[in-house]
Amino acid sequence: RGSFYIESSGPIPHDASPTVLEAAIEGIHGFGDVEVSRSDGDGQNGFIWLITFVDYRGDIDPLQASSSLTGKSATISVNEVTKGNELSGHFSLSFGSMVTDLIPCNTSAENLQASLENLDVIGPVNVYMDPRIDMEGGRAFAITFLDPDVGDVPLLFVDTTYLKGSGASIYVSEEIKGSKSSRDALYVSFDLPSGCSYSPVENGVCGAPITEVAVEVSTSENFIGMPISYQYHPDFSTQVIRTSCPGTAPPCQLTGYFNIEYGGDLTSPISSNASEVDVRIALERLPGINTVGVTRKHGFRTVSGACIDVVAGSYSVTCSHSCSPCNFGSKGIAAGAIIELESKRFRVSSTYDAVQEAFDLAMVADSSVKEVYVGENDLVEWDLLVWTGGYEWIVALHSTVKTAVRFTA
Repeated sequence: RGSFYIESSGPIPHDASPTVLEAAIEGIHGFGDVEVSRSDGDGQNGFIWLITFVDYRGDIDPLQASSSLTGKSATISVNEVTKGNELSGHFSLSFGSMVTDLIPCNTSAENLQASLENLDVIGPVNVYMDPRIDMEGGRAFAITFLDPDVGDVPLLFVDTTYLKGSGASIYVSEEIKGSKSSRDALYVSFDLPSGCSYSPVENGVCGAPITEVAVEVSTSENFIGMPISYQYHPDFSTQVIRTSCPGTAPPCQLTGYFNIEYGGDLTSPISSNASEVDVRIALERLPGINTVGVTRKHGFRTVSGACIDVVAGSYSVTCSHSCSPCNFGSKGIAAGAIIELESKRFRVSSTYDAVQEAFDLAMVADSSVKEVYVGENDLVEWDLLVWTGGYEWIVALHSTVKTAVRFTA
C-alpha cells in the first residue's frame, strides 16, 4: 500500500492505473506524451508498469523513483527495457550514375525535391512528406516523377554511410509503376486481394497467404490456343496485420492478445489495441528483423450489396438508386456504428432506427451530435465502409537480416 514518486511528481498510488501514472509522468516538464500499460497484481499486490516515451527523441536517463510504500520490504525499481534512439547524420540518393549531395536526415520535402531535380537525368519531380514523424525522427516521402516521356524508372539507390542511429536505414519501394505510350508493349498493374494468416481468425472467409501470382496474356479474346503466362512473386517488404470481428453484425469489442511469427520466431503477446510503438518494439525484438516502420488505423470492411450517395456539405447518407434496397440494418449498420468516408471517420447518428434507407452522420465522440461531410465532391454510388471492431497495422520492413518473408499470426 502507500504511494511512490517519479522524479518531481506528486504522490502516485501503489496500484495506480495506466491513466493515472501516464498523467503523472506527462506532468513532468520535458517528457511529453507517454503511453503506459500495467500488469495484473501479484500475490502481494505488486505491479509492473511499462512506460513508452512517444514524444521524446533519443535516449533518456532512467526515471528516478522514491518510495512511500508500506508493507514488509516494499520497494520500487526502474529498469530500461528498450534503449532510446534518434536518427542523425546524412544520406545521399543516386539515379543511374548521378549522385545527390549529402542530404540531412531531417530534410524537408522542398529540400529533397531540389536535391533530386539538381540531377540532370531526372527532370521535374513532386515530393510529399508524411506529416507524421516517428519517435526516433524517422519520416516518409512520396516522390512522383512528372516527365511524361520517362516511362518506368528504376528505384533510387540510397547510400546510408553517414546516417547514424541504432538500426538506421532507408527503404525505397515503388508504389505505382510508371509507363509511357507504346505500340508494342502492354503495362499491367493490379492490387492483390487482402491476405490472411493461417490462423482461423475468420473461418470461411480468409485463405492462406498469397505466395505467387500468375498473369496470362492471349491474343485470343477467349484465350484459345497457347496463352503466355507470367509469374510474379509478391514483395513482403510491406505487410498488414489486421484484427476484426467476423460476420456482418455490429462489431464486437475486441480484447486480449495475439502473437506474430516471423522466420520461425514469435513475438511477445501484442494487445488487441496495441499502439504503433507497441507493435514496432515487439517486431524489432525478433532476431530476423532490424528496423520496421509501423502505422496504425481502424480496420474497415466494405458492406456487400450497399452503395451510398452523400452530398458535400450535408450530413445525410442515402442508399444509391443502383443498389436499392441497401438494407443497412441487416448488414451491421446501426446507431453508433463507425463508418469511413474518404479516410475520415464518422458515427451513424443515434437517431437511426436500422430500418430506413438513409441515415445521418454524427461525430465519433458523440453520436447524438450531427456532423457534415466536408469534401471537394459529392459521393455517388460510393462503397460503404464500416468498422470491423479491430485495427490495421501497416508494417514496412526497412531492414531485415535476410530477404523479407511473410508474417503469420
